[in-house]
Parts: sequence; C-alpha cells; structure tokens
Amino acid sequence: MAAKTVSAKKEREKKDLESAREGDAGAFARLVRSYETRLFAYMSVRLADPSAAEQLVTDVFRRIHRDMQNSEEFGEFEEELFKLAETGLARYAGRSGSGWTGVCLKLDKTAGRSPPLEDGVRKRLAAAVEGMEVGERHALELRYGSGLPLTQVSKRLKRSEDVVKGILAGALGTVKAALRSRGGKDD
Repeated sequence: MAAKTVSAKKEREKKDLESAREGDAGAFARLVRSYETRLFAYMSVRLADPSAAEQLVTDVFRRIHRDMQNSEEFGEFEEELFKLAETGLARYAGRSGSGWTGVCLKLDKTAGRSPPLEDGVRKRLAAAVEGMEVGERHALELRYGSGLPLTQVSKRLKRSEDVVKGILAGALGTVKAALRSRGGKDD
C-alpha cells in the first residue's frame, strides 16, 4: 500500500512539474505546498538566524520557478530544489559570516545529504558537545536546538548578547574542530 502511495505521489509531482513548466501556476503552487515545510526545516536548522530561513525559502522557490521556465536540462524537482537551497545557504554563509551555516554545509558535504551521518562523525560530534562546558552546551541547545533568537538565549542564560555570542563562537569552534578531525584531514 505504501509503495502505491509513493508511486502515485511521484506521478502527480511529475505531472505538476510538466504543467508548471508550461506556465500552470496552480501546478507550481502544489509543488511549493508539497515541499515548503521540508525546505523551511532544512534551511532553518542551517542558519544562525532562523528568521532568514523564510526569505531564503522564498528566494529558492523564485529561482526554481525561473529555472523551470528557462532551462532545457531541468531535472527532478526535489533534486533541483535542494541544489538551489545549498547554493543559497553557501551565499548566505559567505555574506553573513555565519559559522553555524558553514558548519552545517560542511557536515552535509562530509556526511552526504541522503544517508544518515556516519557513525564516526556522529560519535565525534556527540563527544565534542558532551565535552563542552555546561554553559556552552546550554547556549548551543537553546540557540540551534530550540531555534531561539539570540535575545531569548541571552535572557534565559542571564547574560548579555555579546557574552552569549562569545559562548556560541566557542561552541561552534569545538564543533568545527570535531568535523576537521575526520581522518586527520580538513575537508
């Protein structure tokens, strides 16, 4: 039963893609609805500023709509969508200097998007987080695990935003070091 549902969904998506490429706005809207929650989740966990995710998601859908109309070599919708998302995240990381976004993109590159994290990577990251001071770990969990804005993290930790930024910078440095230690190489 589940295989039939997946197959029917893929078939519907394929028809919507063909119609959207021919200018059918309703078909494109169905594609957007089908992927917007997943794309938003993908973006928001990779951004130091979760409020930027909404804008980046909008930009990605605008670009994919344009690419669908103008590219003869447009592939699978999901694949094209997430390629554009990665490009948008890389640009964001470059413009904003976001260490967190850079770490996430590095992790995606290291582990690959499709398979789960390799056990070695998962263990190194878990050990790195466990080895952090309680304040660093708490700040990291509030900011990136719960997605709280910096102002809220600051209030919860009863520290200034500048101090919290410093704590997070140290925590991100620890995470980056754990990623770099992969086989003794810096990917």
